[in-house]
Amino acid sequence: MKIYKDDYKHFRTCQKLAWFLSEKHYHLAKKLIDDKLIVNFIELTNTKTSSKINGFEAKFETEEQIRTVTDLDYLNFEDQEFQEEVSDDFYAGETIADGLETGHYAQEYFMQDYQCFNFETQQTNNQSEILNDKKYQVFFEPRFEYNSCVTKCDILKRNGSGWDLIEVKAVTWVKEEHMWDLLYQYDILTKCGLDIVNVYIMYLNNDYIRKEKLDLKALFIANGSTWQKSNKTKKSFSLYQSIQEELVDHHLAQEYQTIADILAIADEQEALKLLTNKYCDAKQQQYCFHIFNYFDRYNTIFELYRLRKKKKAFWYYEHDLLSLQDERLLTFVVDSKLHYRQYQIANHGEQVINLSYLNQLKSELSKYQYPVYMYDFETMKSAIPKFINSKSYQQIPFQYSVHVLLGPDFDFKTNQNIKHYQFLADGTNDPRKEVVSHLCHDLIAIHGLGTYVAYNQSFEKSVLKKLMFNFKDYYHELEKIFNRTIDLQDFFKDFKIYKSSFAGSLSIKKTLPAFDSNFSYQDLAIQKGDMASEVFRRRVENNISLKNWQENFYQNMLDYCTRDTLGMVVLFWHIKHLIENNQEIK
Repeated sequence: MKIYKDDYKHFRTCQKLAWFLSEKHYHLAKKLIDDKLIVNFIELTNTKTSSKINGFEAKFETEEQIRTVTDLDYLNFEDQEFQEEVSDDFYAGETIADGLETGHYAQEYFMQDYQCFNFETQQTNNQSEILNDKKYQVFFEPRFEYNSCVTKCDILKRNGSGWDLIEVKAVTWVKEEHMWDLLYQYDILTKCGLDIVNVYIMYLNNDYIRKEKLDLKALFIANGSTWQKSNKTKKSFSLYQSIQEELVDHHLAQEYQTIADILAIADEQEALKLLTNKYCDAKQQQYCFHIFNYFDRYNTIFELYRLRKKKKAFWYYEHDLLSLQDERLLTFVVDSKLHYRQYQIANHGEQVINLSYLNQLKSELSKYQYPVYMYDFETMKSAIPKFINSKSYQQIPFQYSVHVLLGPDFDFKTNQNIKHYQFLADGTNDPRKEVVSHLCHDLIAIHGLGTYVAYNQSFEKSVLKKLMFNFKDYYHELEKIFNRTIDLQDFFKDFKIYKSSFAGSLSIKKTLPAFDSNFSYQDLAIQKGDMASEVFRRRVENNISLKNWQENFYQNMLDYCTRDTLGMVVLFWHIKHLIENNQEIK
């Protein structure tokens, strides 16, 4: 049984994941989910079909344009508080593309100064002979195997009689799981007889701003030698020292055997036994919060707002708690007003408005002075900045939709007192200038200044702020929109308005259907923001021709963004009537 780097990294996170995320077990894992034998809180992804726009395959012009890559190096298993927007924005297709593109430019970085050999693109029958050839200083993708443990190195650089081991990551900071990558490679390479002098993570410089031509020396931090537990802390740990400590603390050969045994499981019952184990590791030090024996998630502690995943697992296993209707839960939630509100609704029925906040809600409603502009951006991001004056992973707006409410008697059912405006770039160049000029016209020039409304305003305002910085000619207009933007989500914060069908989330994907079950994206070809982002990125990279874009994608993109802002109108209409009527909706 062959073991690879990702198998080891998944195992270190949770032994279940070594099996669950193995490509060879995808179909059995999916069957266990579909048969309601397990419930998973980590996404099961078939990397061979990871693109979000596979539904459009017939509209791509060549098979090459729909090819995706089987690479699992994208998972972030940090124990962090739940953030609704993360799951909405994430998709593997973009992350894999970023990894491949970053790897390509990392190779170019070294090719500027060194004689390099690429084992993936250059033919050889004898890797050892090439590695011993002193005319080459840097090697890409050499493959090593020891006792069925296989690894490929991104970059191996000669250092005297030894070697520098360099792992390339499409990230802007180095975390513990990246150290595990290097640990696995270091162990295999040293067992194969190589003297590893230094270990580095080569990653992206978050301060680099692209000019007309990419400056690879400025784009990359090539000798990253430390890792951090969080990008919000200054404390760091030496990669090399951490690896030496890990080699002492972990019996790696024994861990490899355990991984091999796990990967060998092909029987459904054996797999189910593994996946429903209480713990992440054999030492039983951490209750598993990734995969559980099946239960219906609705009205359970797993819907408690922003409760840490580890704590949910602890309550579930240590205290045998699951249902929000369990009276024993009261002592656990009574000190959290939001969790207590969820508990109260589960046990005593809906009280949509928390009446103690009624005056605040009326005050919030009074901020909506007409005209009211309900607006939303669609953006793309990439590890390697595509446009002048942009950074790695900067959100680049390429589309917007705005529904303008002209008076308080607006009605989405008849379109009374509602106007709609939109813009979508064609992807032939930097879309931001066109977005800005159209935005200022549609949000100011036609109906004048008003109240500007976003859902989760921090995102829209962050986009506006960068546009203000980059396009000085429009600074004052953008500043007016920025300063007058308020957040539709504020009606729900502190659970001033809450329904059990929110399931502990304030995402509009939860709040809107709770008030209008008929509102849906199901009839659209593009149904989520990550799909729109991927489509436009492929257009920018010319994987979708302009002709193909215009004939097959353009209208679908407009329809999706329009539905987003229409949803805001619908939700606001329901909220407005709820507060004005001061009555409960059951």
